[in-house]
Amino acid sequence: MIFARVTTSTRATALGTTCMVALSNATRRTLSTSAPAPRPSTKTELDGNVKAAGWFVSSPHPVSHIRLIQYPAQPSDGPRTRAFKHEWEDVMQWHHAFWSRSNARYASELAAFEEQVAVQHDRAANDDDRAVFYRRYLDEHYAEQTHYYRAWIRRLLSLCGAGMRAAVFK
Repeated sequence: MIFARVTTSTRATALGTTCMVALSNATRRTLSTSAPAPRPSTKTELDGNVKAAGWFVSSPHPVSHIRLIQYPAQPSDGPRTRAFKHEWEDVMQWHHAFWSRSNARYASELAAFEEQVAVQHDRAANDDDRAVFYRRYLDEHYAEQTHYYRAWIRRLLSLCGAGMRAAVFK
């Protein structure tokens, strides 16, 4: 997995004032408790240099489709800031692991379903067949998805609290 360095023109704090909330696998929105946070520049570098305001963002994982983020520890980071960065990386690893398992299971069940349709009906599965499969898949995995989303929200709220503590008690 390739990590690209993202730089910001000012120190955009992910600590305290902003919290990233995942709206879906592909869409993310930054919510702010005060004025809008400065947007990171789109400048990316593939060198290994780390500056004070830099973090590393990976390319999307082929199975989970999650971009992992690494916040390098800085000498100026206090203990709460280090704890926040560590907690953020733990949450992202948990998120990545869940979607890797879920997407791999979905792909394997879909392939088995398409093979079953081909054997039973002597044709390739069409969109109507896939819609039936998808509805059944959602019904079967409803409890697991609900549990995941509730845990995801709890972890994000905990992350916001840790970020605020790090920002206030430097």
